[in-house]
Amino acid sequence: MAALDTPLERGQALAIEGDFAGALEALTEATTEDASNAKAWEATAQVLLAASDDQDERSAAKALVAAQKATEAAPHWAPAAVTRGRALLAARRWREAAAALSTAVEMEFEDLSLRDEARADLQEANELRDNESTGPQERTLQINGRPLLTTSAMPSTECGTCGTGTQGPAAGVWEASVVLAMALEWNQTNPKNVLELGSGLGVAGLAAALRGGDVVLTDLSEVVPRTLQRCATHRSLIDAAGGSAMTIAYDWRKAAPPDILDMRPYDLVLSADAIYRADLLEPFLRALDAVVGAELLIAHKKRHRELDDRFEEALNQRFDVAEAECHPLYASPSIVLWRCTRRRQQ
Repeated sequence: MAALDTPLERGQALAIEGDFAGALEALTEATTEDASNAKAWEATAQVLLAASDDQDERSAAKALVAAQKATEAAPHWAPAAVTRGRALLAARRWREAAAALSTAVEMEFEDLSLRDEARADLQEANELRDNESTGPQERTLQINGRPLLTTSAMPSTECGTCGTGTQGPAAGVWEASVVLAMALEWNQTNPKNVLELGSGLGVAGLAAALRGGDVVLTDLSEVVPRTLQRCATHRSLIDAAGGSAMTIAYDWRKAAPPDILDMRPYDLVLSADAIYRADLLEPFLRALDAVVGAELLIAHKKRHRELDDRFEEALNQRFDVAEAECHPLYASPSIVLWRCTRRRQQ
């Protein structure tokens, strides 16, 4: 290959030759030199899409991140908009892909063949969106190369005050628990001694176990049988990953039982969507004071501005709080992920 002047040019040439690893290395150099280089980000997304297959969710997520950066750097550049739509298609986010491609095809194109390809992509996205099931369906999350079964169904009737369904908070898998589980996967978190508060169907706790953690899942006594069943379903996979999962009844509105306290310290405490009513805040904070060791990871769904602010303020009084990175394919604008670490005693 003849000498080329810039990392972007080298990356594009290597991609044409099929050297995707070399192309990504060169393009990473380009985006490091200039984080607003839309062409380099768009080329990065294209290479990641070309190098991935239908089961390669992590590459699809990285492609989506790169495509998003390209459109942020050049909002009216058609190739970036089309690549973002294609990345959403690869991520199986049909509705978002259809919306993105619908916007893209209305832009000005220097390459009319790309416009025709984008229109075909839009037709595919519309068909997939229209055929997408709207009812409850089993879906599989990939954690540490192993399947974690869950359902996309939420309780059908949501209370405007508390945000939970008529069947109670443990009636389905809540969005925040999926965000939390996939954040563990995206950030390659490998905690050893883990406690999950309010596990419900245990998506986040089981994800930690599939990443090799020894996990204690907890919930109300009436919920525990369902949590146990979920643990049993994934037992062989958890064993193969070198983790473990046990379930203990624990209503964190009350004092923690001795079994929970005796297993301290926990490397990581997990919680998803625990605070959906104001009366839960103080009991939850007392529970955190009792069980949190080094680190707490909370996925909180924002419903009520005043309550959200009170919750964040209370956490900041106890911990060093920072927003953690969500998995790009499972992030939600209504859910914030807080990483809380204990302050060292002076």
